[in-house]
Amino acid sequence: MMFRWKYLFTLIFLCLLTVVCGRNNNDVRIVSLSTTHSEILLELGVKDQLVAVDMYVELTNPEGTQRIDAFLVSSEDVLRLSPTHVIMAFPNDRLMEDLTRSNIEVHFFPPAINLEEVYGQIISTSKIVNKEEKAEKIILQMKEEVELILKEIEPSGKRIYHELGYSYGIYSANENSLIGSFYKNLGFINIVSGISSNHKDGYPEIPEDIIIQKDPEIIVIGHRETLNNEIENRPSWRRISAVRDNKIFYIDENLANNWGISSVELLRTIAKETEVLLPKQEKKVDSNIWQIYIVVIAVLVLIMRRGVTIKEKM
Repeated sequence: MMFRWKYLFTLIFLCLLTVVCGRNNNDVRIVSLSTTHSEILLELGVKDQLVAVDMYVELTNPEGTQRIDAFLVSSEDVLRLSPTHVIMAFPNDRLMEDLTRSNIEVHFFPPAINLEEVYGQIISTSKIVNKEEKAEKIILQMKEEVELILKEIEPSGKRIYHELGYSYGIYSANENSLIGSFYKNLGFINIVSGISSNHKDGYPEIPEDIIIQKDPEIIVIGHRETLNNEIENRPSWRRISAVRDNKIFYIDENLANNWGISSVELLRTIAKETEVLLPKQEKKVDSNIWQIYIVVIAVLVLIMRRGVTIKEKM
């Protein structure tokens, strides 16, 4: 009799396990309201489980995946898609409450402030779809690429200013942001470091006079608002060193605003654009020039010594 009960309990346990595993692997339906995490999921190879993504995700094969505006989305829009999981990167209390009340798992991943947080969010995202092993491989490759970039850079120690937005207030990135951490790693002096944000994040609003006073030597623009408002035409900005010396660099807005797998590409792009990471060919040329200088100096020293020796003999 005891044996039968044990057999029955084992059978029930196996059935429950099958149901749970089936839900985790086959019945997961994700609505991702975050470009960053949509890209992570696509890299993990689970496009079939992505029911909808936000407007800015690049899809090579959009069939079967809907577009949804992450900033104008309503609870009804999401519930209509019957998701099991919803991923959000920016707070929306009402939406989160409605989804939770409907027994939908809500995952909130705020902007990462450094690469360690990026790696952590990749792992957390992979757990939703049981792809932890693949995520670990991706992270390992990212770490190797970052190490190579930082090993090759030639820090300049210059003052730098990064602009996130201009039309509705001038916003930048301090040391408590991913981009801010990159500037620190690349050896720059971020002119907004130490300036806190009213929203308690790493993206403070900066008074224009502070930027002019801090006089950045390099300006990096990570938004499209300057298309009709060139920095060179802004009142009082012409006296800034970066403007005067034409050291203004533009990077893709989507790349600048995401913090997932593309973070390595963002680091590499910033390093190249700001000229702290030179192409290997240029580095090789510089290295060869120094070698020539050393040889020339050595030859001159030998000639001078030989001349002194001849004079002494005479």
